[in-house]
Amino acid sequence: MRIIIVGDGKVGYTLAEQLSKEKHDVVIVDKNEAALARADAALDVLCVHGNGASIPTLREAGAGHCDLLIAATTNDEMNMICCLLGRRLGAKHTVARIRDPEYEQELAVLKAELDLNLVINPERAAAEEIARLLRVQDANTVESFAHGRVEILSFRVQPDDPVVGKPLAQLTPRIPVDVLFCAMERAGVVSIPDGATSFLPGDTVYIVGPPAMGNAFFRYLGRSTEKVRSVIIIGGGRITRYLTRLLDPYGMSVKIIELNPAVADALGGEFSDALVIRGDGTEQDLLLNEGLEQADAFVALTDRDEENLMAALFAHQRRVPRVITKINRMNYSDIIHTMGIDCVITPKMIAANSIERYVRALSNSEGSAMETLYRILGGKAEAMEFGVSPLSRLHGQPLRALPLKKGVLIAALARGDRILIPRGDTVIQPGDHVIVIACGLTVMDLNDLLEGKG
Repeated sequence: MRIIIVGDGKVGYTLAEQLSKEKHDVVIVDKNEAALARADAALDVLCVHGNGASIPTLREAGAGHCDLLIAATTNDEMNMICCLLGRRLGAKHTVARIRDPEYEQELAVLKAELDLNLVINPERAAAEEIARLLRVQDANTVESFAHGRVEILSFRVQPDDPVVGKPLAQLTPRIPVDVLFCAMERAGVVSIPDGATSFLPGDTVYIVGPPAMGNAFFRYLGRSTEKVRSVIIIGGGRITRYLTRLLDPYGMSVKIIELNPAVADALGGEFSDALVIRGDGTEQDLLLNEGLEQADAFVALTDRDEENLMAALFAHQRRVPRVITKINRMNYSDIIHTMGIDCVITPKMIAANSIERYVRALSNSEGSAMETLYRILGGKAEAMEFGVSPLSRLHGQPLRALPLKKGVLIAALARGDRILIPRGDTVIQPGDHVIVIACGLTVMDLNDLLEGKG
């Protein structure tokens, strides 16, 4: 596919990197010559210098015959104009990054009036992920599928967990919750567990099942499943605004610490049920005075990775049960995990995954459209959701008879109102929604999971 990306910032560069690796013909448009030079040197892309909201620039980039135009600048209005002009010039599909909470109520109208195929909001998506993490106390990540009816959770194995040292074939029948162990990482090596797999302390393990299984599984492990009742958030940006709205139905007490007086005043006026404190949320004395050690959760959402990292580390040292931090630089993630902080949110990756899912759905010619895509285990594996079409080669046979490629697992099925954890005799049917884990291969269509295809 020929894809134009307007905006070479964090999201644009990440998208260009991912899509070019999948052999798409990618063009980046930006006014920043230094950013374009960096992309030109590191990626297999074509760079066009200019204003993405300019018709001559879009024509030079090839908008008249592109398959997809993605507007990912930091300005919502410019992104809308880019997509509108791109569509008028002949772009087949358009995607706009629209982040301002004030546009949230008008998104349906904007999509229709601007003929947008997809709107992405990295900040809202990040807030939704944080809200899921606060709901399931001991999970490191919570990914949602099938409109929230299936979740994949990850956790780090502790020395006293009852799953340590027992082969899964013996362990699974003893677990009082219907879950499937679907992926794991040990010493940087990612694999899909089988019946002979035994877990060791320090392993990162992923399980899949309906949302209710999370806390029940952690009770089986002997972990705390107390509900989060009080949350301290530092930083008052867009993610904080979305997150505060999302937490309101859960009855959590929210305290926001924001340094900028104008932003703090605006937050106080918008959220009457939240306590807004003017101050530097990275100052340890302030955090302690505001009850950090009594809080159930701490969320670091400032604009600076270093500040988020240091504040999260301090909260972790003070034994706050739940610590979540936002990080923009992916190369920090390994450092953070070695410090014991497992809940890391990266908005640019959330946005890139949403768009790449859409790109793969467009690229698919066989009818099993990808509906959800998450990169897990540091991007070493993918968790995907597909709708099963009558053209798929996966339906009609028991799973044990399917010639699945190595590194592939059918993790769950959503069939109408039912959620199925698949077994060897499970038969996939047209209309099912299939959740798949894949390690070490790119999957565009369900048939790519089978030997002799892809």
